[in-house]
Amino acid sequence: GIYSNGALSGINWERACSAELIFPDGTEGFAINSGIRIQGQTSTDPNWKSPKLSMRLLFKNEYGPSHLEFPLYPDSSVHSFDTLVLDARLNQTWIHPWDLGQRIRAQYLRDQFMNDAQIAMGHLSSHGRYVHLFLNGLYWGLYDIHERPDEHFHSDYLGGEDEDYDVIRHNPFDVVSGSNNGYNEMLTIARGDLSSPAQYEELKQFLEIVPFIDYMILNFWAGNDDWAHKNWYAGRNRIDGSGFRYFSWDAEHTLKNVLENVVLKNDFGGPTELLQRLKQNDEFLILFADRVQKQLFNEGVLTPKGAWSLYEKRANEIDPAIILESARWG
Repeated sequence: GIYSNGALSGINWERACSAELIFPDGTEGFAINSGIRIQGQTSTDPNWKSPKLSMRLLFKNEYGPSHLEFPLYPDSSVHSFDTLVLDARLNQTWIHPWDLGQRIRAQYLRDQFMNDAQIAMGHLSSHGRYVHLFLNGLYWGLYDIHERPDEHFHSDYLGGEDEDYDVIRHNPFDVVSGSNNGYNEMLTIARGDLSSPAQYEELKQFLEIVPFIDYMILNFWAGNDDWAHKNWYAGRNRIDGSGFRYFSWDAEHTLKNVLENVVLKNDFGGPTELLQRLKQNDEFLILFADRVQKQLFNEGVLTPKGAWSLYEKRANEIDPAIILESARWG
């Protein structure tokens, strides 16, 4: 079955299922037929193999409705979904297969907190909510059901058609939608002389600068040490001339150590390479400093007060639900 062969992916390893959301207070949820796949990379590797795997629901006509129509996220304007991720988490949880330190640091909040922070900073990111998951009636633990920043996500939030978008993940060669031509052209420009105002202006045709800066500030602030050689999405509408936007993804290796310093990371083809090259440009550096002032000072999202407000909201959401996760997997 797909669970015991979780490392195998693609349409051949998609199965039909029935998915239901049931609220304990009697609020109306949903029931829908859909497809399901195992989701993830490291957690499905036979050498790591977590017993608690992530999954992805795919809403297609061959199973039932082509979209789930439901207001799943109160803070989102989008109520129609063609896919949703059921995220089990692997890192910084009680199910990590060999690292005691990760099990000790288990909090189950880091990845969704990073998405929440990116949204609070004024940008797009994946909305999520925590649920108890039952598989064929068997309790399977605490999961985060969240969005996936693919082409459908982009068109839902930014307009246009799905096919208008180029979406890249993890590295310049992993194309989710469209092509990587625009992304590679952006990298070529960035590898030129960005101290030149003309070169910088050319790059701005391919990169949304303010969202990019805030994305970098967030990951630097959180000490994300399992990124940018992987664990990112980027997308742009190539039809209307928009630049690429980066999205937080799988940010479990964050908020571990106040001494974690990742500001000098320089990963080929990733957002950190762009940042290191943009440091040649004085205009960019001034704007970067302005965004640091906005996000880390006064009433900024990443001040102790601002960050704690976001974190506490999620902590309260899963308390006392985390007790059942502990009973199942702790």
